[in-house]
Amino acid sequence: MIEANFSPAKTKARLRSNVIVVLLIAVLTLTTTAQAEEGKTKTSTPKAPPQRLMEADDPGVAQWLSVNEQQIVAIYTEEQAGRNFGGVIIIGDAAMHPNWPDVIAPLRRGLPEAGWATLSIASPDIVADTKKQGELLTQPITAYINAAVQLFQSKRIQNIAVIGYGLGANLIATYLSQNRSKQVIAFVAISLDGRKIPDTLLSAPFLKNISIPILDIYGSNDFRRVIQKAHSRANSISKARNRNEGALAVSTGVLAHTSVESKNSDITFRQLKVAGADHFFTGLEPVLVRRIGGWLKQHAGVSKSMK
Repeated sequence: MIEANFSPAKTKARLRSNVIVVLLIAVLTLTTTAQAEEGKTKTSTPKAPPQRLMEADDPGVAQWLSVNEQQIVAIYTEEQAGRNFGGVIIIGDAAMHPNWPDVIAPLRRGLPEAGWATLSIASPDIVADTKKQGELLTQPITAYINAAVQLFQSKRIQNIAVIGYGLGANLIATYLSQNRSKQVIAFVAISLDGRKIPDTLLSAPFLKNISIPILDIYGSNDFRRVIQKAHSRANSISKARNRNEGALAVSTGVLAHTSVESKNSDITFRQLKVAGADHFFTGLEPVLVRRIGGWLKQHAGVSKSMK
């Protein structure tokens, strides 16, 4: 059954528009891996990353990110506002390339205009197999985030937030619940729990163990499972932080939102439901970028003039 506010024809069109780029990335990754094996006996120069992922006027730069001795395609975009709040790691849903037109590209290009450098990474090649343990499915995300943090640090950017979309958000939640990084200081989760993944990867048990600010954002016409699990996500945070006995505070207007704060610290969890938005935030990309940018500035931004 197709969920949210789109037709089978539209879904097929989206897939056709991206399949060529996905196949390109798969071929390039396999080629680079093979070169790495050959490098044990033969020295070779890595090929340039595929700039064809972007339009000619795109401010981003495609590059290889070294992850577990493999080269992963990523796009780095410097801040464009003359001030630097920090860096944002962006990891998309399953099989998404780093310039995926839905959600990923608007954030990758929009946040730099608000003062954030972005690093968008091709999502881990993970098939959600219900026979596998959650730990086996989440191992790659640790290496992805560590490599991205190192890249930002090499550019003297220490203030780092992370954004996940779909399966990417669930994987990041598991990572953050088990790892406390001084560099990663805020987490934005877009459309959590939307994939048919093992129960061991559902986000609620992990969110309550994350010690940095969290923004949980989704659409009112999102996938059914995203919406159904929203209450359990907020409820787990509320109970864990002993605030409001799990009650939800919902506002009206463009955004329906839940805000739960820690009783003894300024660690926050906020849940935003964007009215009218489907899973892809079609037509509401500026709203998504503006809301995330504003939240990041409040909870993770440390402004440094670049002039």
